[in-house]
Amino acid sequence: MKKLLLVVFAGMFIGNTYAQDDKSFHAGFRINPALSWLRPDDAKAFENNGMKGSFGLGLMTEFKLAEKFWLSTGIGFDFDGGNIKYLENPSDSIGYFLDDNKIVTYDSDNGDVTSIDTTQTSEYIRLESRKFRANYVTIPLIFKMKTKEIGMMKYFFQFGTNIGIKTKGRADDTGVSLSSTNTPNLDDLNIDSEMALIRSQINFGAGVEYNVSGTTWLVGGLDFNWGVTNAVNKRSEHLIDASASFSPSNTSGKYKSYDEQKFLPYNISLRIGVLF
Repeated sequence: MKKLLLVVFAGMFIGNTYAQDDKSFHAGFRINPALSWLRPDDAKAFENNGMKGSFGLGLMTEFKLAEKFWLSTGIGFDFDGGNIKYLENPSDSIGYFLDDNKIVTYDSDNGDVTSIDTTQTSEYIRLESRKFRANYVTIPLIFKMKTKEIGMMKYFFQFGTNIGIKTKGRADDTGVSLSSTNTPNLDDLNIDSEMALIRSQINFGAGVEYNVSGTTWLVGGLDFNWGVTNAVNKRSEHLIDASASFSPSNTSGKYKSYDEQKFLPYNISLRIGVLF
């Protein structure tokens, strides 16, 4: 009799567990260690100078659309960037003014010629390379195709888009001062106005979901994010082409503005998460 009761209760538990797997909505969280880079549009003027370790985390939600199709969205916080080498230097003297370890932005901008309000302590930095660091609030819109449960696992393929809203932009620069023999500190410079407000990427990915218990699933996968929009503003608010018409030592405050930047943001990330 006891054995029979155990079998009945076990059957009820198992049946209930598999019924719960048919939920049409899941929510959870994820972390994404990643490698990110920037691909320049003009290979003669710029060069990708290597990948940057990056990281993301956020909340996930999934809505069942059909038997094997799901819509995944949520909100995340991603810390991204990349490294760019400026190939036009040293011949063209692309750079910016630095005053008290702060980048001097354009005072006014009239077409190709810009006005910069400098002081006697301002240094002109010829830019050699820049490590971009940007923070984003990310909203994904992803379509997932899942297999039926095989053992305790489901396999999936996904595609969609990630829209990022920039919240912070910083840079670590490598450059040479043309105004003095000083070695300026070019780390953690504020380039918030240099970074584009919106970052758009196309997402491709695949992975596996492992059923831990009931409606709880561990998620593991690999995502590739293909850059669509420029990560920076094409027309800089502080970079100038000092060799085009003017010299760094000119006293008029008029310089040739720089408007040739286009860097597409890419990354590949490992997705680790839990869905309930």
